[in-house]
Amino acid sequence: MSEKTIQVKAGERYPKDPTVDVLATELGVSREALVSDCASTVDEAMQALFDIEEKFGIKPIKLNGMVVVAMPEDAVAADQELLSRVLHAWYGSRRDLDDDEITESEYFAWKDSFKV
Repeated sequence: MSEKTIQVKAGERYPKDPTVDVLATELGVSREALVSDCASTVDEAMQALFDIEEKFGIKPIKLNGMVVVAMPEDAVAADQELLSRVLHAWYGSRRDLDDDEITESEYFAWKDSFKV
């Protein structure tokens, strides 16, 4: 493994966009799987949810004693409709995992290769 590879893995260096595109293609994953900024704290997760609430209209509701994130049934914008479709796809894949129809490896591969 080269010095540059180790630096990228350690987060000391960040590849440029064309390099990220090549890496994603070679690894068979979406570009976003390599570069998406993930909320690593509860505060960051909540801020991300607040942003999604404002952009897509999601809101927390209580359902069967659980707090869940819900979307309006009638999407008013194209982005809302698209988010609704991809959430249904996520639900289906997660349900398949929970029902032992796919393995954890298959589920993670689905997430890594997911493209809108």
